[in-house]
Amino acid sequence: MQVKNALNWKIFVFLLCDINQQYQRVKEFWIPVRTLITQARKEGAAVLKGGCYEYEATTPYLPFVEILRDWVNMESVEALRTQFGDTAIELVKLAPELESKLGPFKPNPPLGPMDERLRLFDNIARFLQTLAVNRGL
Repeated sequence: MQVKNALNWKIFVFLLCDINQQYQRVKEFWIPVRTLITQARKEGAAVLKGGCYEYEATTPYLPFVEILRDWVNMESVEALRTQFGDTAIELVKLAPELESKLGPFKPNPPLGPMDERLRLFDNIARFLQTLAVNRGL
């Protein structure tokens, strides 16, 4: 395993899909990943975890919902303002806790379904990019 090369990333997004039921299939992969997560946290990396569950009715964007909600609950208001910036207006759709911490947001003008989805993913990517830069990507 190339832990040193992987730790050059200062953000590690790990989307865990039903690890309890799929453990036998991913056992060989999971042990090095746990080691990498532990090392990444020691290095000060942002380790984000969200899940999607194959055998349950799922919420759209569930991994991102879990990632954002956990992050909002862990960080201070000042840090959230810096990290989310103007992406908070869109990301509050996935993490309503953001609005309770940062105040009410005036929503963006509505778009068609495809454009709304694109805007949401763009804001998720911009948030992750900002977080990575602040952590020293």
